[in-house]
Amino acid sequence: MSKKDKIEKQIEILKYWLSVFVISEIGLISWLAANFNKKHPLYFLGVCVAIVFMGLIYFTQKKINQKIDKLEDL
Repeated sequence: MSKKDKIEKQIEILKYWLSVFVISEIGLISWLAANFNKKHPLYFLGVCVAIVFMGLIYFTQKKINQKIDKLEDL
């Protein structure tokens, strides 16, 4: 496997995980919006997890951009 193919495969895997994180974030934000006034005991945990997902989305996108830049250098 060439270096180019390896980087392309890594980008595909990162794009998959990015889509998983985005879909999870959308679902979690929907749940948080639906339970805003209900004082659900897991609400605070949901907010914390939403913040973590935002960070995961940011860093995964940053990693994808780094891989694309590395691919352009080849």
